[in-house]
Amino acid sequence: MKYSIQFHDYWCTASGLSGGAKADILTLKDTDGLPYVPGRTIKGLLREAAETICAFDDSMISAEQITAIFGSNDDKDENRTHGQA
Repeated sequence: MKYSIQFHDYWCTASGLSGGAKADILTLKDTDGLPYVPGRTIKGLLREAAETICAFDDSMISAEQITAIFGSNDDKDENRTHGQA
């Protein structure tokens, strides 16, 4: 799958790893030093958009469909306790 992301303003995708506020605001970069947006960030943005649509009109997408596509919130909590996200 290929996709394109367009930024219309300044942006920063931080690691979210510990290290204090200063370390957390550093932009993520790949091995070539190029900035990138992690897949899980994109997944989270898409899930949030789907949940917003569902809250306004659940005939377009249901909570069950969101869970089928993105997993349950319980799955997210379980992954965090095992060191995954």
